[in-house]
Amino acid sequence: MNASRSRTGSSAQRPESIDAALVICGHGSHLNPDSSAPVYDHAAPIREDGEFAEVREAFWKEEPSLRNALRTVEAEDVIVVPLFTSEGYFTDRVLPRELRLAGGENGEESSAPSSDAADGLDAPKRVWYTDPVGTHPSMTDAIVARAERITGDPAAGPGTGLAVIGHGTERNPKSAKATRDHAARIRERGRFAAVEALFMDQEPFVENVCERFDTQGIVAVPLFIADGFHTREEIPGLLGLAGEFPDYENPSTVEGREIHYAGAVGTDPSFAGVIAERAREAFASPADVDNRSSGSGSRSPGRDKDGGDTETSEPESEVRAARETFLGRIEGGIDADGAAFWGELLVSAEREAGAEERSSTGDGRTYELRHAADEHADAASLDRHTDPYDTREIARFDDEGQYRPLKSAPTLARGWRLVGLDDRDLYRAVSGFYPASITNWYREQRGTLDVTHYAETAARQTGMYDPVDELEGKALDRAVEACCTDDVCLKRRVWESGETDSDGGSEEASGEGREIDAPPGDGEVPCREPCSLFIAAAREFALAEREETESDGDRTQGEETEYTALTETDREDLDAILAGLTERENVESVRPGEVSDPRNHYRARYLRAKLRDLNERDENGDRTTAETASSQGGRDR
Repeated sequence: MNASRSRTGSSAQRPESIDAALVICGHGSHLNPDSSAPVYDHAAPIREDGEFAEVREAFWKEEPSLRNALRTVEAEDVIVVPLFTSEGYFTDRVLPRELRLAGGENGEESSAPSSDAADGLDAPKRVWYTDPVGTHPSMTDAIVARAERITGDPAAGPGTGLAVIGHGTERNPKSAKATRDHAARIRERGRFAAVEALFMDQEPFVENVCERFDTQGIVAVPLFIADGFHTREEIPGLLGLAGEFPDYENPSTVEGREIHYAGAVGTDPSFAGVIAERAREAFASPADVDNRSSGSGSRSPGRDKDGGDTETSEPESEVRAARETFLGRIEGGIDADGAAFWGELLVSAEREAGAEERSSTGDGRTYELRHAADEHADAASLDRHTDPYDTREIARFDDEGQYRPLKSAPTLARGWRLVGLDDRDLYRAVSGFYPASITNWYREQRGTLDVTHYAETAARQTGMYDPVDELEGKALDRAVEACCTDDVCLKRRVWESGETDSDGGSEEASGEGREIDAPPGDGEVPCREPCSLFIAAAREFALAEREETESDGDRTQGEETEYTALTETDREDLDAILAGLTERENVESVRPGEVSDPRNHYRARYLRAKLRDLNERDENGDRTTAETASSQGGRDR
């Protein structure tokens, strides 16, 4: 299909509609709220164009999770576009694995998706998995456009050097390839006096920028998706820009040269056009994975501007059935009690001017959504919203302005209300606050909820998260108590340890295994597998517990978790927590996703549970603290 590369202008030709959903996949972050911003920012204009039947976002380290992405899509045909700058570990291995498009479910190497590996697909879909956006030739235009915007000169180029900056790594040649390819294409155009690819972690290095150019003016454009630590602090420092974050001089004079710094190219508005073009090109080719049920045909739904389907005679999809069942539950609560609750949300019926026209049910009923704690607040005192997609921004931060990496945490901000929501808008809004919650709740109601237990989740972790499969037994119980009870997460845990029998029996790793000794929670929404934030915390717990195993060579790893002892890391954590309290530091200021900080509340809760276990063993006479210290080299614990 032919289409314009960017449709940001009013004169751009509208492309032909595509009867498929578009899922844009990003990395996300537990710490940086800006990491996911480009995914949402680019999804919005694509959704508004109405070219695709639906537009969804999914992330590796945020919600909506990659693991739930396909089950939240109504269309049978899905185009998955990785919003990454280059091919490599994440696009070749992590994304296909988490989306269940290819092999590698238990951590083995996997490559591109293939139909013979499609049995594990999350839902009966036909999937096109594209190359990353950053390798598309149109990215070259986006880099040039970024240079033009930062200099304010549409003819920027003659007499100016262009530095295309990538991360790079000696461990993976693919990491630098896209950066070099774009630099070469721009060089061939003769647009700039000189064009160089520079890197943070391999030669030629960013800090040598002035040595690489003879031009008086230099424009530096980082080939990164989002603005974060690398693009806001590290690269400006390497370039030698004047000033300090966030107040760099732009342009800055460095060694007698004038350097314009553009920031991450992935934040440029033209990026949306590159994403759409990548999706169109993929859809014109055969699907990578086809796991639709036998005899299922292509649906041809109509579209509204938000990607919702109009009525069709085809059988209901799971998403539509989930939406209607959820609506029935909400209606029941409203009819009985005047309002219905979902997590921290309160749903009530309303009638405003024009409500009958907006209501897709045709009965004139629309809905209002607000924080349950604002149930009796005067409507005039709450910020009024009408767009269901506003929920994504509302859900990002708590009342103190702190980033919320876990959407199911009981920290949703107050002071807002959404009005005039029809049934589809209500579904979208609730899904924005609690991604995939309705679909997973619906599956549980039908008895079809698929559960991935901890051992299976841990087994597929690779790289820095590989140690999490060492967390088991009592250590896993403490981790769940620290991260998954009602006061930290509103979901109800339905996954268990998945641990095999201690005697090495034949129990499958995907089974329920040992029941975790921690409350599952009382929430209505089921948690069907450990989330990415839990895995991040579990890594810290596992590394600390590993010290106990390494210090006692007489124990096997399986025996390790039957005993409880404070490790060196535990003692350091205690020192940090006590020092913070003694010196009146605000321990609560440590971000929820900052699990490497010993003052992090998940780690503090874990340590509290461990101290309790130690005390119980002392009281029961099972194994005293002194005996434990003796078995670990006589150190005073």
